[in-house]
Amino acid sequence: MPAYFMFIVLGVLPNQAQFKSDKVDILVDVSSSAYTYVVMNHSSDPVVGFEIPEHASYNFTVPKGWQHDASQGLFKCRTQDPSAAIADGQKGEFCMRVSSAGAILGAVSAHVVFRSGDTAVISGVWAPVRQPRSHTVLVTATIVAIVAAHAVIVGVRGRRNRRAQRRAS
Repeated sequence: MPAYFMFIVLGVLPNQAQFKSDKVDILVDVSSSAYTYVVMNHSSDPVVGFEIPEHASYNFTVPKGWQHDASQGLFKCRTQDPSAAIADGQKGEFCMRVSSAGAILGAVSAHVVFRSGDTAVISGVWAPVRQPRSHTVLVTATIVAIVAAHAVIVGVRGRRNRRAQRRAS
């Protein structure tokens, strides 16, 4: 789904969405510059990993007993501690803040890793993504078109006013 469509939809919809699979659900809450992911396990196999792409993010938080690495555009979270794993019926909260450095809301694939080594891939999860170059070009072109239209309107009005003043004199 194009990012501009997501922007239009978000103006009307709430700031939360839930993404489901047969083993795990992910509730995403986007509030201001904070993205919060609540991972809910519905499997007897405990969750020991969570990965989601990110762009221009910082201030990462993970559940107690978990470690994270946010490099190369990927927010990777893991735990080796069996007591920190997300058990059946439990949930874990992962959070990141996003700077205004060209990040927009997009849809990505999140990976949830279970102790057995199985991975659940959930597509369409909300995350900050790099703003496409085409958006920058589109915004620039729109601004140039508005300025040009304004210049034409001001020029035409000025000409009409000068003509009207000449006729009146």
